[in-house]
Amino acid sequence: MTQFNEIIRKWTKTIIITAIIAMIATIIIVPRMSKEQSASVDITIPVPVRPATENYEYDGYYALQAADLFTSTLVSWFRSPDFVARIYAKANVPLVVGSMRKMEKIFLVKKVSGQFVTVSYSASNEKQAIDLGSAISDSLKERVEQMNNQGSSSLRFSVLVGKPLVVLEQRNKFIDALIVGIIVLVFGLNIVIIADALKIKR
Repeated sequence: MTQFNEIIRKWTKTIIITAIIAMIATIIIVPRMSKEQSASVDITIPVPVRPATENYEYDGYYALQAADLFTSTLVSWFRSPDFVARIYAKANVPLVVGSMRKMEKIFLVKKVSGQFVTVSYSASNEKQAIDLGSAISDSLKERVEQMNNQGSSSLRFSVLVGKPLVVLEQRNKFIDALIVGIIVLVFGLNIVIIADALKIKR
């Protein structure tokens, strides 16, 4: 134990200095990093239009159920690589991904209720964020129109897509620096402990 304490004392100063240097570097680098734009689009699915009928509609219950099922279908579109690629192509924004699986996670889609969905995403700048929002709206309306034309003529869906809300992502350089400092301290101490253990075994 005495030998272990001596090793810790020997390397503590070096580890602390390294952590401080890493924190200072983080404070300098973070403000110079490229900032992304976070955007969100609201999508509302109205109760589908039905032709007039003499049958009892149970106060629109079946129409509401249809809207809820359609909303789930709409959410699934954003997990389709083909649909995602079409949105980016329509917005004329480069789509840089490493795999198909990553394309499924570009848009964060949340079904808030049976008729309301929010779509969140990131972009390099405000123009790209707005263009992607417009492309989402156009792509959804085109897909819904295709469904209406190919589906039952007794039920027609529609979507109301809001304008994208764009916010510049802000990173706190001091919090980032603190996190980096803690990581360096923990990592450095673990390296010393492991190195000491391997030295003892030899």
